[in-house]
Amino acid sequence: MRAVKTTRLASLVLVLCALVALPTLAQTPMPFGGGGAAPSQTQLADALRGVETARAARERFESETNGLEPQRTAARARMNERGRALYRLRRAGMLPVAGGFRAMLSHLSRVERLERMVRRDLTALAFLDDREQALRAELTRAQGEERAAQDRLSVLQEEQRRMRDAQAQQQLFHDAFSGGVYAGMPAVPSGYGGFGGGGYGGYGGFGGAGVGGGIRVINPNSGPTFASQRGRLELPVMNVTSIENATRGEGSGLSFAADRGALVRAVASGRVVYAQRYGVYGNLVIVDHGSDHFSLYGGLGHIGVRNGDTLGRGGAVGTTDGSLFFEVRRGTRSLDTRSWLGL
Repeated sequence: MRAVKTTRLASLVLVLCALVALPTLAQTPMPFGGGGAAPSQTQLADALRGVETARAARERFESETNGLEPQRTAARARMNERGRALYRLRRAGMLPVAGGFRAMLSHLSRVERLERMVRRDLTALAFLDDREQALRAELTRAQGEERAAQDRLSVLQEEQRRMRDAQAQQQLFHDAFSGGVYAGMPAVPSGYGGFGGGGYGGYGGFGGAGVGGGIRVINPNSGPTFASQRGRLELPVMNVTSIENATRGEGSGLSFAADRGALVRAVASGRVVYAQRYGVYGNLVIVDHGSDHFSLYGGLGHIGVRNGDTLGRGGAVGTTDGSLFFEVRRGTRSLDTRSWLGL
């Protein structure tokens, strides 16, 4: 009986610990990309050594193959010279008869010696031909191994670059919810053009002239708070054909089906803290509405704002690619998007 009570007490403690940890877990973003670690320095070093080894083998075979040609030229020249000498001696027949028997023996000895030398030259040329064929086969194999080693290295380098880019994107994405993106952010240059139009102070939005255009400079501290607008937020896109619950990576929100190229608008005034591609979100814009509230606009066909831009309620964010993913967050935690839009 005591053992049963102890087990129940332990289970109750575990449940309470899990409940306490839930808020923390909800605030912790999931890793971007979802798979695989970047290649290690050991893997890259091994791949680089493989390329260098294969290259050295290829260069060695090339050098030996190229060195055969002078040897063949010299062997062919010797064989031709000796062959002509042998031809001349053979035309002389058994002469000189007048020199007697010793002269004939000397003549025959010279013929036999030249014949042996010519045969050796022919054998040497045949060996050089065979060696060249073998070297060319080895060279072809070495070239293939070098290409394969270089391909392996390129794949690892590309994977490393991709993982670094993904980590940089992940860091920017997470910084968007903590204000980190403002550190060292350059000012928006005068005359910068988005979708067109005069804009405010020479800055072009989606096409509005002056402050009343798509992008408007606002005072983030003026007007109603984001929280006070719950249930009355601007719809992010108009003329939608369907609205469905959806998830993207670590967030849950709504998917709006709309015409390709339809204008996407900010649901409330705020400041752009993220404006680029991010994993499964595709082209993504995050707007900071203050008091730790954010709205996310994913799957954009075109992004019409940049980090640091300020938007008024209904300000143009970009255009759809046929479907818009929209999400409202408090910090990194997804909220009930439908209730915030009053749907």
